[in-house]
Amino acid sequence: MIVFSLLFACTPTHGDTSPDSLAETAAPTACPAGNSDLDGVCIVFERTGATFTLAEAAAGVSIPYTVVVGEALEIVPDSQTSGNCGQPGPSGLIVFERLSGGDQGYCLCDSGLCADRSDPTTLVPGRHDATFAWDGRNWTGPSDYGNPEGAPFPAGSYTLEVSAVGTVHTAPFRVANTFAVTLVR
Repeated sequence: MIVFSLLFACTPTHGDTSPDSLAETAAPTACPAGNSDLDGVCIVFERTGATFTLAEAAAGVSIPYTVVVGEALEIVPDSQTSGNCGQPGPSGLIVFERLSGGDQGYCLCDSGLCADRSDPTTLVPGRHDATFAWDGRNWTGPSDYGNPEGAPFPAGSYTLEVSAVGTVHTAPFRVANTFAVTLVR
C-alpha cells in the first residue's frame, strides 16, 4: 500500500509524487478561510493532489489528512451515508470520504440501515490524523447484503472530498476539503 503525506492549498495542482517529495510534514494548526462554516475547524491535506498508476491504485493507496479542531464546541453531527451509519470520530465530527469523477465512485455510502441519531457531542480540540484508503475500485459500501466492489477506475482525473456536516446552535454547518487524484496507465 502506498502511503504519503499531502501541503494544503485551495486549488488542486499536481506535483512531484516521488517518494522523496512525499516526505511527511506537519499540517498547520490554524485553519485557512473558505472550507468551513465552523471557525477553527477544518480538514487539511498536506498536498493538493497526487498521481498514481492503475497498478499502484489496484495495490492500494492511502491518502492521509488531518481534522483540526481549535476549541471545544457542542455540535450535533450528521451522517452523510444513506443508512445514517456514520459515527463521530476522535474529533467529534462524522467524517465522510468520497472519491468520484465521471461515472466512477468510491465511498462507504451504504453500510446498511442504522438507527437515526441526533445526539449532541463536543468537538475535541487538537489535530486528529486520519487516512482515506482505497484499492482502485468502484464501490458504494457493503449495504445490508454484502454488496461487492465494482470494476477498477480507469485512467483519468478524480476528486477526493472529505467532509463533515451537522448543526451548531441550530444552524447548519459544513466542513470540507478536496484532493485531486490522477490515475495513469
